[in-house]
Amino acid sequence: MAGAIQVFIRTNTFKQNAPQYQRTVTIPLPEPSADTRVLTRWATVILEIIYKSGFAYQKAGVMLSELRRRNSIQRRLFAASGADERSESLRRVMDQINSRSGQGTLKPLVTGLDPAWRMRRDQFSPAWTTNWNELPVALAR
Repeated sequence: MAGAIQVFIRTNTFKQNAPQYQRTVTIPLPEPSADTRVLTRWATVILEIIYKSGFAYQKAGVMLSELRRRNSIQRRLFAASGADERSESLRRVMDQINSRSGQGTLKPLVTGLDPAWRMRRDQFSPAWTTNWNELPVALAR
């Protein structure tokens, strides 16, 4: 479970003639969480704070820190009972559907229904060491 979340954005530092901007904000979460909905909501709040229009952003990211095991977390005294179990059940169902029907079949609405922006993949590195489908094949003749 994450105890803090960091969001960063930056422009291309190698384009000297373009307007430059970069900002990073880290906040502690009110309660450690592994709930994608909670983490996405906080990341969106931080992004709304640090985003400035008029810049050509090159890189953005989210990092989770203060990671802890679920069983080592001390809960708030008056936390809603059963909320964690429901959240965990929802996450498991979403993961099952996404693994069966393809990644991104179910996703938080805050990520958008059909974003106009897509990550460029023209210089994507091969994943030879992490993806079985991309392993090079050698044929002996």
